[in-house]
Amino acid sequence: MKKITLLLFLLTFCFNANSQSIINITTSGGSYGSEKWVNITTEVDGAGDQVWGQGDGTQCDGAGFINEDISLAPGTYYVNCYDKYDDGWDGTLISVTDYNGSVIGDNGGESPDDGEDTDADYTCEGTPEEMEASFMIVVPEGPSCPAPMALTLDAVTNSTATISWTAVGTETTWEYVVEAYDLDSDEPTGTAYSTTSNPLSVTGLTTSTSYDFYVRADCGGGVFSDWTKGSFSTDCDAADGALSHDFDTLDNNDLVVDASCWSVVNGGDANTWGLVQNSTTLNIYWRIAYSSTAHDDYLYSPAITVLDGVTDAFNFKGWSYSSSFLESINLLVVDATDNSVIATLESDLVLPYEADAADATRFTYDLSAYEGQDVKIGFHSTTTNEYYAYLDEFTLDAFSTLGTTTNTLEGFTLYPTIVKEELNFRSQNKVEAITVFNLLGQKVFSGAPNTNNSSINLSNLRPGVYVVKVSAEGKIGSYKIVKE
Repeated sequence: MKKITLLLFLLTFCFNANSQSIINITTSGGSYGSEKWVNITTEVDGAGDQVWGQGDGTQCDGAGFINEDISLAPGTYYVNCYDKYDDGWDGTLISVTDYNGSVIGDNGGESPDDGEDTDADYTCEGTPEEMEASFMIVVPEGPSCPAPMALTLDAVTNSTATISWTAVGTETTWEYVVEAYDLDSDEPTGTAYSTTSNPLSVTGLTTSTSYDFYVRADCGGGVFSDWTKGSFSTDCDAADGALSHDFDTLDNNDLVVDASCWSVVNGGDANTWGLVQNSTTLNIYWRIAYSSTAHDDYLYSPAITVLDGVTDAFNFKGWSYSSSFLESINLLVVDATDNSVIATLESDLVLPYEADAADATRFTYDLSAYEGQDVKIGFHSTTTNEYYAYLDEFTLDAFSTLGTTTNTLEGFTLYPTIVKEELNFRSQNKVEAITVFNLLGQKVFSGAPNTNNSSINLSNLRPGVYVVKVSAEGKIGSYKIVKE
């Protein structure tokens, strides 16, 4: 009997020694989040073995705010808080919770600051002086059947999704549920299906729809872990008709309806494109905030099938928050499949300052050069230390609707319509005036030829679409040209 008891003790000990428990580290609030970095070691003040660190584990790599689940063996560890300047965490707080959500460490609820501001260099030297705090946590035993973690959306189309996760235990079977997105639910209400696949491919989904995905470990004998939840949205079909997105409509889960087919790619800087709401008007806009390092951030429109006279133009409102810090963007046409750049419609497009969004400048662009293609419009920011840029009221329609409708004069010919330098005209009546406007309505050229046949030099104009107004014998005609 003693031998059996000893054997059971050894089995239990081995299981506990090798089991894992999930904790969560969240850093939030304060200022200068990009300076903050955290790791976990087996001894105080970063000594001993590092068992986890942000990014690749090298001090300051992947620095920034985090909300991350971490799998560790039960035991005692030390959470170390670093700052590049060694000038405190600027009001940023840190909280470490166990798998039940109970706080197991938070630096006493204070922003980490050792009061020894000896490092005046912004760069990260990876030195001990950049540590602001080191506090102990005790990671408890996890549940006997731990829940999966780190749900990842590996691939998505308009009707399928491939999802993977990390098994914390030794299970090889799971249950999963896919159902309509519900912000307030932590438990599924739909039918659970068993699977041994990880990654798992889910089919039969509806285009442009938000879903919740739940998965739990099946540890055998009717024992299951808690559910782990993630959310995703299926891709959108390419728009092949007029649309207008003002981003002001919320659904029952407080998601912006118009934004469901828009996407954001952050190049790694601290701030990127996001939706914000004006507290007074309640209007919602896309906004990008200043960054101390150069932005490399893309906001992509829904996919567009460019059709002649149907979807061959778009416009939008764009403005800057401050007259002293005017933001600029690059306006791109990209492939709808992989976001590779097809063309640059505008480089360093300055967004004028406007105190009232209702009065913001509307920019209009012709897409006729891309007829028959599936494209997206990319709004690319590369600025450093400006302020805020805003975008709103994106409209896709026919150029004849959004642009300036052409009105031809009898007996008048303007050529070529795609201009490199010289724009020529022939007229049966004397031409008194020719004026060229860009699509913002700004006059960029004017002349009074007072002749029937001549040419004007447009070599100084930037590439783009222009409207030429012609006055002859008291009549006015308008013509669209493209400057190469």
